[in-house]
Amino acid sequence: MRTTIINIEPDEFRELAHKTDIVELTEAIGYLATWGMTGTGYDKVQIRMAHAYELLAYYTCKDNPTAHFIMGGIWHDDTKKFTFHS
Repeated sequence: MRTTIINIEPDEFRELAHKTDIVELTEAIGYLATWGMTGTGYDKVQIRMAHAYELLAYYTCKDNPTAHFIMGGIWHDDTKKFTFHS
């Protein structure tokens, strides 16, 4: 089982959705929440806003406390899309 924690306040979410695109934002959060569910061993992900137009996901594994992975979702005004980088 995976634990997913979204550490984004409702006001922050509304502001980010207004500045970006609500569909793209929810798809980005969904992508970060489900990334690596098979085969990686990461059983917990915490998602938060990193900067004005960025999301940050921190993946950890309870069976291996030294294993972790960080992925960011960055909004691009020119393409109206989030891109993902580790």
